[in-house]
Amino acid sequence: MAKRRPSQIDPFNAGEPELPWELPSNDPARDGFDDGHVCGLPEEGYESPVKRPDNYDAPDTTEEAPARRRPRKSSKPILPKRPRNADSRGKKGCGCITAFIIMVAALSIFGALGSCISEAVYDLTLNHSSPFDAFDDYDDVDDYDYDYEYEYDSDELDADEQAVEQATIDTLEALDEPGGTAETSIIEYFTWDFENLTGFTVEDAGIDPAEYAAWALHTVDYQIHDVYAFSAIDEDDEATGSSYFDIELADIDSWRNDFYPEVFEYLDDRGLLDEDDATLSDEDRAFIQELYAGTLETYADATHTMEYAGLDFVQRDGEWVPDEDVYDSTLEYLFKLYY
Repeated sequence: MAKRRPSQIDPFNAGEPELPWELPSNDPARDGFDDGHVCGLPEEGYESPVKRPDNYDAPDTTEEAPARRRPRKSSKPILPKRPRNADSRGKKGCGCITAFIIMVAALSIFGALGSCISEAVYDLTLNHSSPFDAFDDYDDVDDYDYDYEYEYDSDELDADEQAVEQATIDTLEALDEPGGTAETSIIEYFTWDFENLTGFTVEDAGIDPAEYAAWALHTVDYQIHDVYAFSAIDEDDEATGSSYFDIELADIDSWRNDFYPEVFEYLDDRGLLDEDDATLSDEDRAFIQELYAGTLETYADATHTMEYAGLDFVQRDGEWVPDEDVYDSTLEYLFKLYY
């Protein structure tokens, strides 16, 4: 029977234990672990090493842990959750709509109020003197439609500018020359335009486009405003010049708006616009010829239009000649030659 340990051993300060099979014995076979003999424990009881007691006082584990306190029940009764019904949802939606209506109404009121305030301020300041009037030497006017007259003095131009001015005069005076570039361009355009809009040629209708060109050119009048001349930069370059002017012309757009709608209405009433091989009768030609001559005569004395245009010039062999591209573009603009 194993002996009781004489004193309590502190597990933290105890030394390494000696196992039974590590103790010396009188059996040489057992000590040398020779023949695979099964080790047996000694018959006497195992005695653990004894350690002298120290001053360590181990905690007492026999003391009972305090009992946990049970949670107190609330004295307030638990009420059942209120079910969400269709009425509550409906009331919530109505609140959003009401808020939106109130916001729109408020914006409208504030907008109208701001407009009234601005009008009141304008009425209070209207026709009242400004604190800056003491420094203003100009008369206040309510009509801003000024008649501006440009003071153009040819005597102040240098030799090249005077040459460009004279070239401008020669070019504008030559616009209504028979067989000139302007007349030819207008005749070609009217011939194309009439056939493109009516489906019939000027020969089919028996009208002369030269009468239209003469009418378009008969009222040409102009006033030069600015003239510039620029010397050549080097020997391979050309001197250039430009001029700007107001020009008075026949009211081409108004004539077209009167002539062509009546031609269309006449041809449409007789079904001549829907037929591919339609031909004009003598009666049809007579109507178009009379309308053509009558409208040209009416607009010969009508109010003319004023256009602002310009020309470019190039000096070649000491002579200022119009730049052809700019000249053609100016004719297109002035006489509505838009293909």
